[in-house]
Amino acid sequence: MPCPSSIDVNTRLQPLLPRTSQNPTDRHLAILEIIEQPDARKALHLRLLRADASVIGDRQLFLAGDCQAMAEAAAVVIAAWETEDPSALPAPVAESAAAPTPAQASTSSFQLLGGVGAGAGFVGGMALVGNVEAQMGRSDSRWRLRLSVMREWDRRLGLGSGHADWHHTMVSAGLVLHGAAGAWLGSVDLGPTIGWVTVQGVGFKDNLRSNSLEYGVAGGLRGGRRLGRWTLWVEGRANGWLRGQRAMLTNTESQAQMPQTDVSAGAGTTFRFY
Repeated sequence: MPCPSSIDVNTRLQPLLPRTSQNPTDRHLAILEIIEQPDARKALHLRLLRADASVIGDRQLFLAGDCQAMAEAAAVVIAAWETEDPSALPAPVAESAAAPTPAQASTSSFQLLGGVGAGAGFVGGMALVGNVEAQMGRSDSRWRLRLSVMREWDRRLGLGSGHADWHHTMVSAGLVLHGAAGAWLGSVDLGPTIGWVTVQGVGFKDNLRSNSLEYGVAGGLRGGRRLGRWTLWVEGRANGWLRGQRAMLTNTESQAQMPQTDVSAGAGTTFRFY
């Protein structure tokens, strides 16, 4: 039986193509022409065209056998042409569009730092100053929240025949604006503070002790160098109180005024937990 003028090779072609390729018959046109040769042999003229009529492949096959054999041979040739043609392959997916891995996501999430520092205050006499702090914020932001507890050692005020020892204990909260140049870091912070001033009489018949609540503002300027998760830094800080405090000697007019401002310098270290 002679073969029909067209041979359907689609069902034989699909298993030969890579799974990632699209259906080539949606974009390419295969033209099969059966030619009877004078010597009674059959020839199959096969061409594969793109949508713009450009030729992907053109070949004449001399075959022996029935229409099924011709269809299988044509499918093999077309599959080879489709595989070699770049336009038949799916477009590559840009890796930059892929979703971030959990490790990448964590690098731009919440950060927590803890630190300690020590220094000296200089207004109203010199005294040691120590503090602990925590800073938190997003790693991709230049702003952080700073919480700090600071304790001063006693300073002395002359008062009559004796003196008064006083110190501040304060809790501060502030916004930190920070930046970096390589491993070098810098920051400035400012915020409200609440504290207790403790005054203790010394050298009197009755040495009284009193505590008073204070409100004010605190700020600092810091510079440091990062060493892995650790940062070593130096800083200058200033505190200002909204009202003044005095130490008074009972039943006399003797009194001493405590300063409403303080300036300190210190050094310390901060560790980044995550």
